[in-house]
Amino acid sequence: MDYLFVGVGDGVYARPAVLASADGDRVVVVTRSTAGLVSVIALRAADGGLASVFSGAAAGCTGMGLMGSGNSPVLDSATNRLYVTSDTRGAGGCSVWAFRADLGALAWSRAGLGSIEAAAAVGNSLNSLISSHVYVGATATPGGTPATLY
Repeated sequence: MDYLFVGVGDGVYARPAVLASADGDRVVVVTRSTAGLVSVIALRAADGGLASVFSGAAAGCTGMGLMGSGNSPVLDSATNRLYVTSDTRGAGGCSVWAFRADLGALAWSRAGLGSIEAAAAVGNSLNSLISSHVYVGATATPGGTPATLY
């Protein structure tokens, strides 16, 4: 059966991620409205219904900035986290976002890294399969900060 997912903003701006879950698989998309509001939306794969949505700001952040096609969500199944990267939205804006994959709730966000125009990379330590590291690369600014890997 095919589903048409409606009401997910004015456009999907990155490759969707599929999350396998005991209570039903979810399709996660990143969208943007014409007003510039960016949202991370999880839809139930079984029926296309809304499972969760995040379109707000986190403590210390001004909201999620714009994203390009390279900012696809990345799942770390070892920690049950979904990582999303974005441009900053104003001075000090956050550009790395971690969500609990099972609930869709924001786990944490990080400001001060600058705009990020590529997906995060996740790597596990050699000592433990549940000790993951998130790697992101910030975009260089003209006449300012060089491109940086975190």
